[in-house]
Amino acid sequence: MNKTSQLLFLLLFFFSCGKEVKPKFEPAFGQNTVETIPFSEIPPSSVLSPMKALESFSIDSAFEIVLVAHEPLINDPVDLEFDTEGNLWVVEMCGYMSTLDAEKEQERNSRIVVLHDKDQDGIFEASTVFLDSLILPRGVLVLENSVLTIEPPFLCEYRRNGFEILEKTIIDSTFSEGGNIEHKSNNLMWGLDNWIYASKSEFKYRFRNGKWESASTFSRGQWGITQDEFGRLFYNNNSAILLGDNVLPEVLKSNPHHQILAKDLYNESKISPAVNPNRINPGVNRAYLEGTLDENGRLKNATSACGPFLNFNTSYGADFYGNAFVPEPAGNLVKRVQFTTTNERTIGIESDSFPDFLTSTDERFRPVNTTSGPDGNLYIADFYRGIIQHKTFLSKYLEEQIKVRGLDKPAGLGRIYKVVKKDVTKASRIPILNDLNSNDLLTFLGHENAWIRLEAQKLLVSRNSKETIPAIKRLLQTEENTLLKLHLLWTLEGLNALSPQDLVVSKNTSSKELKQQILFMLRFFANEKEYKKGLKILKEWKVESDRFSKLYFLSSVAFYTPFAEAECFGIFGQYVEDFPEDDYVIDAIMSGLEDKEEAFGNYLKKN
Repeated sequence: MNKTSQLLFLLLFFFSCGKEVKPKFEPAFGQNTVETIPFSEIPPSSVLSPMKALESFSIDSAFEIVLVAHEPLINDPVDLEFDTEGNLWVVEMCGYMSTLDAEKEQERNSRIVVLHDKDQDGIFEASTVFLDSLILPRGVLVLENSVLTIEPPFLCEYRRNGFEILEKTIIDSTFSEGGNIEHKSNNLMWGLDNWIYASKSEFKYRFRNGKWESASTFSRGQWGITQDEFGRLFYNNNSAILLGDNVLPEVLKSNPHHQILAKDLYNESKISPAVNPNRINPGVNRAYLEGTLDENGRLKNATSACGPFLNFNTSYGADFYGNAFVPEPAGNLVKRVQFTTTNERTIGIESDSFPDFLTSTDERFRPVNTTSGPDGNLYIADFYRGIIQHKTFLSKYLEEQIKVRGLDKPAGLGRIYKVVKKDVTKASRIPILNDLNSNDLLTFLGHENAWIRLEAQKLLVSRNSKETIPAIKRLLQTEENTLLKLHLLWTLEGLNALSPQDLVVSKNTSSKELKQQILFMLRFFANEKEYKKGLKILKEWKVESDRFSKLYFLSSVAFYTPFAEAECFGIFGQYVEDFPEDDYVIDAIMSGLEDKEEAFGNYLKKN
């Protein structure tokens, strides 16, 4: 190694070691106040009937919005998820700010209900109460024979037979403990990697070997979480339309002595916070501060972004594949975010629609969450009420707006909408996945719609369908479809049946993303029994020249350091010499050097 490379790395090493420092957040608003909109100039905010509310919407010209459920069938919806029979499970948070002083917040008045479309016309006509007498529930995840719920402070599992509860298990008694209601763990999502993630949570969960287990992750977002087709996580907070990770969760091994240098790996802003409402927005918490509203009294930037969804279904066509849809209830809108790739990073760009993708002139339209259905359409939970700001952060200004304009009444309403592409003449038949045996499910791991692909994987893993393992391994050798191979590999991982050979037969692909996933999976064999096989594959790997591929390669090598220190040091040393100023390289190497930093420093001096 030349002296310049050695010196640069050592300087970066000593600079980056130390306790992790959490970023400090600057206030989002300035301190200058402005003259507010006179009450006489504010349009009425009367409660609109569900059918009348439909007239208040403007939507991208290629789409139409369809009302699929409304009060009294549904009330106060904040989270929603389809099961594999087409039923829609909905979390009703009835206690949240039902009055200005939140006096009913701790009452057992909330529920989880299941909506049914009995005549298969796309509209829900009936409901079943699955759980009631809850206090501010915050999420639901539906499995074939059980349901996970967030009932603060608990994360619970309910074993079920249909909609009959058989047994309750508390998975984590401190899952959503402490903190303000706007900042507790919420929403649940099955990740591509078979871990269950939640927004605003430092833990992830999975069921393996007959028991629930947890692992640490970093807290993401504020309300809602989603993922792209390769399992990278996306989320947001009230003032950030969309944040996201450019790499898979936990790609870097945790080293408490190293602070990550590459700031674009996790929690990167994907889009500007600008929004384009279709009405004036005097009823936001800080409308009295300069810069909150524009000269027309409309919200300039997001103040309550939440519930994002990334669309990887084909139902909307190529132009909308991979787009994000993000609710902004304070602005009474849903924003669309398109993506492009710049320097191998995913970057959001403004859509060409103005106002935003879906807007309303109804101040009580409060889109708070989104999801996909089996049909590949976007579904939107409308909390439908005047108050969405919690009392803890309620400004005197907004309190007056609520009182004078009667925004506190009524509560207990709610609507659910779906967005449908106009030029789709007839929807294809939706498969009822849980009616299929496990071997038949394999076909759907490569389905054109991401919802179907992931649900098929989730069913196979939840069933522990080990009888499918031989067929999966055969498919890996013959199939060329990148997404099918990806789900086949992760299904094997979920069945605890992935082998180094499965990765070897899969690596001859033109997809850089799939190669990176395979590199990531090689860390699973960093154990006393299999480390020689895994490290041999890594040493023979022809690493792509892009920074992300080098990161995935080195971060997996890092996991082998405890078993083959000399070999790993040799690989690290070569990369330090070749890329001494690359923070991706440094982060990946340092992630595997916990308590071995000095030993590696001595290695560099000798070599």
